[in-house]
Amino acid sequence: MKLKLVVSVFFMVIVLFLMGSQGNDVRGNHDSISAVELPTPPPPDPILPDEEIDESELSRIMATAGNDPSWWSAGGKSWVNYDFKSKTISKTNVDWPIMIIFYGNATVNKVKGIYGGITLWGSRMYGAYNIGSGTQWDSDRGTKVTVYFGGPDGYDSDTLHLRIYAPSSTDYFDGDGGWGHYVIASAHFDFNPPWDSIVGYSEDAEHAALQIAASKGYTVYYDWSWIGNYESLRNESNHWWQSDGYVSLVYVP
Repeated sequence: MKLKLVVSVFFMVIVLFLMGSQGNDVRGNHDSISAVELPTPPPPDPILPDEEIDESELSRIMATAGNDPSWWSAGGKSWVNYDFKSKTISKTNVDWPIMIIFYGNATVNKVKGIYGGITLWGSRMYGAYNIGSGTQWDSDRGTKVTVYFGGPDGYDSDTLHLRIYAPSSTDYFDGDGGWGHYVIASAHFDFNPPWDSIVGYSEDAEHAALQIAASKGYTVYYDWSWIGNYESLRNESNHWWQSDGYVSLVYVP
């Protein structure tokens, strides 16, 4: 009887030891990119921006973002919440915040067609992304369209400038769930080009871009999700920062 009890206790100790060692075996992939997943987009029902374009301003030379750039994910594909002046992810190398996701059946050139087509006159900037094989880069000069806006030079004709990013191999992110084919975009104004070197006001530029899309029949969702690129309104060497930290959506059928 005593022998059976000793044997039973011995086996229980062995089992508990093995279970404990398995529970402590943590083997995470520390080389992988950690990204925050955005909520799945809604079905395309008309929701228009709830704010009019505010009168405000912006700019660009040697400016430093107020936040460290961070990775975000939509539909299983990851990207950084700012674009950059070169292929370096740093708050001192930021150009503008990412402001809009065009989703559904979007491509870079299809989205540019909503605004002004391809521009050859914009400076080339860079968007960082990861679709499963580490950090990669897409470059873009953007698309431009003339709008009337009350910038630092008063209410006059200014240029709305969007840069659109996606993997160059496909011209879109192939997202899971309801995302479909999507692209990401930064937004800002060029004030009184080419005479003034004043640029910025990304939040107001986002509003203008959404209003243009809505006027052409596209479904828009203003401030769909937080993506951590808030920038208070401020001027650095004619680079006017402005972002509420939320990304908006435009459904492209």
